Amino acid sequence: MIFMKLSEMRSTSLQDLKEQVIQLRSELAKERAVIAGGTRPENPGRIRNLRKTIAKLLTVANERERKGEKLVVVEKQGKASKGKGLIGKVIKRRKRRSGR
Repeated sequence: MIFMKLSEMRSTSLQDLKEQVIQLRSELAKERAVIAGGTRPENPGRIRNLRKTIAKLLTVANERERKGEKLVVVEKQGKASKGKGLIGKVIKRRKRRSGR
């Protein structure tokens, strides 16, 4: 599990950020599977820490994207999608009413 300070996150490369997001999302999925299975997790606070760390990593990635760098997050396709394997998803800034 990766818990880093924001200063450490900002100093890491974009590729490392991408790998850490993928790793943390898989850990979060495992923790949620434990709960869905009906058992009690060893550390319930870990889920919250994982979610917050993922949010911090994506925030740093979004900051870099606004400066001109691109981040492609690779995710597994779900059952609903017909293709197999991994897909690339570019994280884009959402348009808000205030940003029109």
